[in-house]
Amino acid sequence: MDISTVIVGLAGFGAAALAVDRPASPAVAKLCFFAAAVLTAGAAIFWGSETTLSPAARIGVTGVMSAVIGIALIESLRWASPSPTKPSSMATHRERTPNIAPAASPALNIPSVSETLAREQLADLRNRQSSEREATRRAMKQKQDDAENDRRRKISETATAQVDRLRGEYLNSHDGVSSAMQAGTEPVPDDWMNTRLKELSVRWTYAGQPGGGYTLAPGPNAFEK
Repeated sequence: MDISTVIVGLAGFGAAALAVDRPASPAVAKLCFFAAAVLTAGAAIFWGSETTLSPAARIGVTGVMSAVIGIALIESLRWASPSPTKPSSMATHRERTPNIAPAASPALNIPSVSETLAREQLADLRNRQSSEREATRRAMKQKQDDAENDRRRKISETATAQVDRLRGEYLNSHDGVSSAMQAGTEPVPDDWMNTRLKELSVRWTYAGQPGGGYTLAPGPNAFEK
C-alpha cells in the first residue's frame, strides 16, 4: 500500500469522525490528523535524503513542505477542537434591541430525598448521643449521691454507737444513778455527754428526751471527709 494512500485515508477518516456526533469524535479526528502529519513529514524527510537536487534546492523544498505540513496540522487540530457556537445576525440584532425581560423567579432550593434522609439520620444520631450522655451523667450523679448518703449513714451510726457506749460509761463511773436512768427511761445529762463527744472528736450534739430517748444533731463539719 502506497504511503500517500495511508495519509489520505487517515485524513479522510478524521474528517468522517467529525461528522459523527459522538463524545470521542474530536479525539479520534485529532489522532488521525496527527498521524497523517507525522507520515507526511517522514515522507518529506525521506524524499529530501534521496533526491538528486542540489543541497540548496533540497533544503528549500524540504522547508516549504515542512511549513505546509505544520500549518495543515495546526488548522486540522483547530478544526477538530470543539468551539462555542457563534450567535446569528438575527440573534445579535435581538440582543441589541432594548427589551424588558420578565423578572426571573428565584430558584427553589429543594433538598433531595437522600439529603433529607441524611439530615434526619444525623439529627437522630445527635439526639441519641445527647440522650446517652445525659443518661450517663445522671447515672454517675446517682452513684455519687448513693455513695455520699451511705457515708453519712455510717457516720450517723458511728455517732449513735458512741452515745450508747458513753451512756454505759456514765452509769459505771457515777454513783447514785437513779433507777430510771439505769432502766433507760431517764437520759444521761446533756452536758456530760456533749463534753465526752467533743473529747472523742465526734462533732454531734446530744439532747436527752423525756422517757430516756435522745436526739443527735450534726454539728459543723460533722460529715467532713
